[in-house]
Order: sequence, then C-alpha cells, then structure tokens
Amino acid sequence: MTDEGKPEYILRADVAKLSENAGWVALKKIHLTFFKKAKEEKSGTLLADSGLYYFRDVPRRKRKRNDIDLKGNVVFHTADGTTLKTPEVHYTGESGKIYSDAGFEKRRISKEQTIIITGRSFVTDKNLRHWEDTGAQMSFESHKGAIEKEK
Repeated sequence: MTDEGKPEYILRADVAKLSENAGWVALKKIHLTFFKKAKEEKSGTLLADSGLYYFRDVPRRKRKRNDIDLKGNVVFHTADGTTLKTPEVHYTGESGKIYSDAGFEKRRISKEQTIIITGRSFVTDKNLRHWEDTGAQMSFESHKGAIEKEK
C-alpha cells in the first residue's frame, strides 16, 4: 500500500485465500511492515496468526477498503523498541488507527528499566505514539542489576 508513491505498509502472508464476492482476502501467518509517513523508513512490524484484508467496503461488517482485522498472537514491534501484544487487533486504513478491545500488554525497554502497560482496550496510531487506553495499569522492571554487571 502506498501514499503518493511512498510506502505506507507492506502486507505479506504465507497463505492468502481470495473471497471475491465477500470483499476480503483471508490470510494465514501474517507479517505487516509499516513505514513512517511519507518516508521509506520502517516504523514497525506486526505479526499475527490470521486475519482478513478488505479490498473493498463491506458494510455488513462495518469495514472499509484497506481495513485489516488480525487475530491470534498479534505482536507489534516498533523501531524504537516498543512491543505490543494483544489477542486481536484492527487497522483502519482511512485513519491509520490501530485498535483492540481484547486486552493488551505494551512494553518499552530502556537501559535502566522496562515500562509495562496492560489494559482492556486501546486506540493508537501505527507508530504507537498517540495512545488512548481503557483500564490501563503501569508497572516497572528495574535493570539495575544488568547495569551494574556492565561496569
């Protein structure tokens, strides 16, 4: 998928089954690569067991062209080291928003600590920068021992 010739994302799957009448492609073993807006630099990757890519509007499912629904071991890795895990996630092509109501865990690792955020639902952009979440709790894991070992 491109935006004015610049890559927006690349969607790959081990298996793809076209359902032309339904308006989607059923996918297995999915690998999505996202790119920073108007650049060719990767912003992250997403892996999932299965999903649907909508190649036209499907009003009965309330999905539009270029939307994607993913299920099963969904893991998103960003270029800055953030990891997001959730059982299912949805991508809205028109807005570039990623969302889930199936619970999530987000980890951000730095040299000193790991910040862990868990919650019930979220909405974010494809770079995981601007978050809205529900039922979120934050915890920290110190890397103090790891830092001392390096000295």
